[in-house]
Amino acid sequence: EPRPLSGFGGDVWSLAVGPNSKVYSGSSDARVRVWSTRNGQLLQTLAGHTKSVYTLAVSQDGTLYSGTLDDTVRV
Repeated sequence: EPRPLSGFGGDVWSLAVGPNSKVYSGSSDARVRVWSTRNGQLLQTLAGHTKSVYTLAVSQDGTLYSGTLDDTVRV
């Protein structure tokens, strides 16, 4: 059953599904949020970028990569 996610600080520009029942969202507030697919709970908010997060990727081992308009990629 679909579950709505709430608690975004801006427009959502990117999503990625990772292992261990996690979904990652990148938004215009320069944050990446980590969500549980089991209950829709916000698990963590990651800061560090200075502009919108436009791309996310998750490797098979669960490493998260985020790219933004601030010309950086964070691991």
